[in-house]
Amino acid sequence: MLVAFARFPAPLTYYRAKDLSDNSNKRSLRQQHDESYLSEIRHIWQDSKYRYGARKVWQQRKADGIHVARCTVERLMTQYEL
Repeated sequence: MLVAFARFPAPLTYYRAKDLSDNSNKRSLRQQHDESYLSEIRHIWQDSKYRYGARKVWQQRKADGIHVARCTVERLMTQYEL
């Protein structure tokens, strides 16, 4: 019986996910920052002709005056397979 009810997500879960995808300012602060960091990380990574790893990307951002934790750069590069 329990399996029959677990087929579809709860309605509130669906509408919450839909609302978050439509309104980016309702997302968590971490998700908002990750979006802005990711575009810069991709730009640096592509400028290096896909050679830089997380440490060099982090150092380049730091040299540009944008301070982000190294573990954040590593997490985003791993998550988006850069």
